[in-house]
Amino acid sequence: MFVIVLMAFLVMHWTLLDWPSNRWYHGLALGIWFVLAAGCNSLIWLHSDSKAAQDWLTGYLFEFLFSLENVFVFQTVLSTFETPREHAQKALFITICVQILFQLVTFMGLAAWLQSIAVLPYLLGLWLVCLGLRILCSPHSCVSDFTDNVDTCRLSSENPPEGNGGSLTSAENAATVNDCSLTFCLRSLSTCIGNRFLAHYTADPHIFTIRDGKLRITMLGPVILCLLIIDIVMETDVTLAKIEEIDNYFIAFTSSAAAAFTVPELYFVARDFFQRFFLLHYGICFMLCFFGSELLLNNVVDIPDNITFGVIFLVLVVCVSLSGCWGKANQHASSVNW
Repeated sequence: MFVIVLMAFLVMHWTLLDWPSNRWYHGLALGIWFVLAAGCNSLIWLHSDSKAAQDWLTGYLFEFLFSLENVFVFQTVLSTFETPREHAQKALFITICVQILFQLVTFMGLAAWLQSIAVLPYLLGLWLVCLGLRILCSPHSCVSDFTDNVDTCRLSSENPPEGNGGSLTSAENAATVNDCSLTFCLRSLSTCIGNRFLAHYTADPHIFTIRDGKLRITMLGPVILCLLIIDIVMETDVTLAKIEEIDNYFIAFTSSAAAAFTVPELYFVARDFFQRFFLLHYGICFMLCFFGSELLLNNVVDIPDNITFGVIFLVLVVCVSLSGCWGKANQHASSVNW
């Protein structure tokens, strides 16, 4: 039964990929995922009992709320890489597929081993704090339009650069990375693998491409790698918490798998909010620093989950409210000046 439901979810995901990218369609798609989740919860109730259905719903809501943290970080990564819409959809789809497999393996016994790697939370926490501070110093880096017409240094045309057989040399790749203000890790990647790395996206969302008879990795490869590392590290704590709260691992895993499919739509809904309410940019900075500090101080301060959710909700409400008031004030000032 689970395999059939999983296949139905995958088919639905591929169907939603063809929908227009605007807030109404993404909101509707998010509602469809909620309806499908309600159907799964009903199946659990019919084939088991009310206790199992209640545990499944609790696990689903638990996973969904924690997905908000991932979405904020994904938003930052994809905007920093200026990832086009179709490429972002593929990257998010691969991420949730790997997340589901990771959860399956974790519930089968990997959790204890991951918990023993004590350095992982500190590395991710330090990276999140640095990323939040960097975004704060670069106000326009995370509020790009996210339209399909991205900068030419990101999306390669059908005609590759002339010279050297139409391929980018290692120096040209590094220059492209520098010109586009990418991170140190990409410059290091370009230096290590040379012209095997293309510091731009292809017209179609391909991770690998053939240029001059050589297999090369596109910008989508590092994007997916960053998303996977972030997702796995952040998902570890969520899975461990669900193991402690829910005795039935099948209920815990299937609720997590169903909630994972909402992540792409959550991302695009959040994208529309970031475009509409400009002060959410500073909210992201605060939340990244908050999540990073929480990971860095995990052995010193234990922040309850309800406090974390309350901080997320409060920051969103404050940023949206102040953005609306600021916009009305500007409109009033413009009308007075007119």
